[in-house]
Amino acid sequence: MAPAIACAQLSRGDVLYKPDDNPPKLEYREAKSLLAACFAKVPRSTITSTRILDDGFEWIRQDGTKNRFFHRNMTDPYVWEDSIWVRNLNSDIRYYMMAVGNPGPGGITLSYRADQLEFARRCADALYVLRRGLPPEPVEETNAFKDIVDKFRGNAAPPEFPEDARRLRVQAESALRDKRLDDASDRYEEALKIAAWWPEGRFNRALILGDLERYAEAMREMKRYLALVPEALNARAAQDKIYEWEDKVKR
Repeated sequence: MAPAIACAQLSRGDVLYKPDDNPPKLEYREAKSLLAACFAKVPRSTITSTRILDDGFEWIRQDGTKNRFFHRNMTDPYVWEDSIWVRNLNSDIRYYMMAVGNPGPGGITLSYRADQLEFARRCADALYVLRRGLPPEPVEETNAFKDIVDKFRGNAAPPEFPEDARRLRVQAESALRDKRLDDASDRYEEALKIAAWWPEGRFNRALILGDLERYAEAMREMKRYLALVPEALNARAAQDKIYEWEDKVKR
C-alpha cells in the first residue's frame, strides 16, 4: 500500500486537476461503480480485491487481512504530477490521483500512466462525490420499502420465514460468534434480500455495521428497523444509537 503523502509535499509536482474547483455532476451510485474501476486499473501485487462501501472502501490482501479507508477521514482528492518520482525511476511521466487524510490509514496514493490522465480525473471526481456522504435514499427505494412496511404491519402475524433466509441467518449468527463481522453483515444483507420485512435482521445488521464504523449504512438499517416495529421494547435504545452514529459521521 502506498504511504500517505502530506499536502506540504505538493512542491514536488504540479497540481493538474482539483474537482473542488468545478464540482462534478456525478450520481453517488455511479461514483461507487467508477471508484471500483479506478482501483482495478492500479496494479497492486499484494491487493487481491477492493470492496466499495457507502462510508469508504477496503482492500483485501493476499493473506486475508483488510485495510479500510473512510471517506470522512480524507481531504478532497486531486491529480498531480510527481516529477521527482519520475526522475528517480528514469521513467515516463505518471500522474497521481490522491486522497490525503490523517497519517496512517487515512491517506492513499493511486498512480496512473501518462496516457491515463483523463481517467485519473474521473477517479478524483468519484472520490470527491463519495466524500460528500451517503445521499438520501432514492424515492423509488423509499416507496418500495414503505410498501414492505405497510404489508408487514398490516398482517396479524409475520410471514413464514423462508428456509433460504434461515440458512443465511444461521450463518450470520455463526460468523458473529466467531467475530467475523464483515461476513456476518454480508449474510444478514443476503437474508434481508429474501425477507426484507425481518426486523431482527435489520437491527442486528445495524449494530454490526456500527461496530464496523460504517455509520451511514448502520443508520439507514436501524431506521428501517424502527419503521417495521416502531413500538419495539428497544425502540428508544435504537433511536439513541442513530443519534450516536450521527455524531460519529460528523467527526
